Amino acid sequence: MGEERQSAEFFDMLERMQ
Repeated sequence: MGEERQSAEFFDMLERMQ
């Protein structure tokens, strides 16, 4: 529960760093 949301936030952060 909530793991999908954490993954989305993690990927969003990676995209911003690029």
